[in-house]
Amino acid sequence: MKLSHTKARVLSKALMATGLVCAILFILSTRLSLGVLVGSHHAITSTAGLVSWRWSISDWSTNIATMSHFGPLFLDRNDDALEWWPTIRDSPASGELSFPLIYPMLGMLIPGIYLAYRHRFRPGCCKRCGYDLAGLPTNVPCPECGRARPSA
Repeated sequence: MKLSHTKARVLSKALMATGLVCAILFILSTRLSLGVLVGSHHAITSTAGLVSWRWSISDWSTNIATMSHFGPLFLDRNDDALEWWPTIRDSPASGELSFPLIYPMLGMLIPGIYLAYRHRFRPGCCKRCGYDLAGLPTNVPCPECGRARPSA
């Protein structure tokens, strides 16, 4: 499937923004445990480079009593080493499904950067909009965006 230059630019910006959010969360999770309560028995947390869905039979207010919490958000210091593999931990009283943030971060940033720069230096095309300028006189501006062509 071939993307137009405008669609590729919008998609690349969305991918890079999502990848940067994952990168910021990854960096924060190396030193902090961040989380949000989802109901009374579930929580989404980020710690040690992982994003996790956790569940417990008991009420979460007892599990986060030692942490700083602001309404449904909670925060604590993290001294755990980074984890690089998805994990599933399950017991009769609680459980956790974790996924490393490094993989979605790279999965968003690498295609986003590729899409942003693939049209950048194509010869014979407008540097602003990507319009093919083949067959046009050199003194005519780009008919798509009006950018003046550099004199070579």
